Amino acid sequence: MSINAADHDQGRFFKGPDVEQELKKLGKPKYNHTVKIVSEEKMKDGSVKLVVWPHQDKRGCVLSAKVNLRAFRKEYGDDTDDWIDAPYEMFTEPAFNPSTNSTGPSVRVRTLPKGKELKPAKKAKPGKKKAG
Repeated sequence: MSINAADHDQGRFFKGPDVEQELKKLGKPKYNHTVKIVSEEKMKDGSVKLVVWPHQDKRGCVLSAKVNLRAFRKEYGDDTDDWIDAPYEMFTEPAFNPSTNSTGPSVRVRTLPKGKELKPAKKAKPGKKKAG
């Protein structure tokens, strides 16, 4: 049985370069997930942040207070139990990192109402009309 060493070279949390690599591998602009659990995790700097853990991966997505956390709170509310099975997509955008004094890819999330699928829209085939 073959073991992929790259599977063992991952951190606990998604980082911008990780998401960019996954997007290139998938050939998609967004990385789709649904929430399995939400936890509080202590970061290296001692701060405690919320992390959403998806059904589709063993890595978690840290919710920064300024952007990602507010997206989840706006769509799903403040009770994190209501976030379970909620769909979201991850993508990257350039952001300044004050700890490294540089700009690089930063993980961002986009939420959708529960029950909505995060599949990309299918392109209509030429010459065929949509029913309805």
